[in-house]
Amino acid sequence: MSLLDYEYQFSKLRMNVSGGHKSPHKAAMLLAVIDAIEAGEVIDNRIYFSQALRERFSKHFSDLARPGDRDNPHLPFFHLRSEGFWHHHIKPGMQSAYEKLEKVGGQSDIERHIQHAFLDEELFELLGNSLVADLLRKALLQNLDDQARSDILRADTNYWDWLECEVIVQDYLEMLDKDLKGESYSKTGHREKVQPRLNNRSKGSIEYKHQNISAVMLEIGLPYIPGYKPAFNYQHQLKQAVLARIARTPEDYDRLVETANHQTDTSPD
Repeated sequence: MSLLDYEYQFSKLRMNVSGGHKSPHKAAMLLAVIDAIEAGEVIDNRIYFSQALRERFSKHFSDLARPGDRDNPHLPFFHLRSEGFWHHHIKPGMQSAYEKLEKVGGQSDIERHIQHAFLDEELFELLGNSLVADLLRKALLQNLDDQARSDILRADTNYWDWLECEVIVQDYLEMLDKDLKGESYSKTGHREKVQPRLNNRSKGSIEYKHQNISAVMLEIGLPYIPGYKPAFNYQHQLKQAVLARIARTPEDYDRLVETANHQTDTSPD
């Protein structure tokens, strides 16, 4: 499957709903696995139900859970099998017993039946790319209740929320594409186009956010719009939005890298 297929699957998990509230267990487990892959703890597509994994799960679960949710990592480790991309390697002699399992009561059920979990090979390879990992992290947040998602994405009332960051990043990359092609464009026109989609942001705030994006692009080794001098005091979420947007279109990322390398090769000594 493609990256966009996995992005869709990650954003539409089959989740238990109680009292109108979606269980965060599957999202927390996948976030824990992504962290473990990035940390080099999962290197051969074998996901063990280890203490380290359970601790990572608990960290994310505490951020996502509501009162009444229980920290039970064995549940998503087992029930993620219903998503199609999460699989179990069964212990010798336990296949028949495993096939009869409809639910698990605790850690002992996992340890008795399952050697380890593993992902689709394509998905595991994709998660080795930090840009893709950030994109799929954000896709997981789409499973949460609206208020819970809002609380996470909007870290501070003065910060731009995730949707605003997506809008401004998309607009910036459109201008950058025209700039690299030598095409004319109006910065004022672009600003006026996106302003109604933002939360009452001023002209100065929008211009400064463009400068923040230039700083992000510079830091990750990509070209930026020369007219927007990099401003490095940016919120972490903005960088995540840039990485996620670029990860959606790998061909654009490759083109930007090629441009950056060409600029380096042709620069004067």
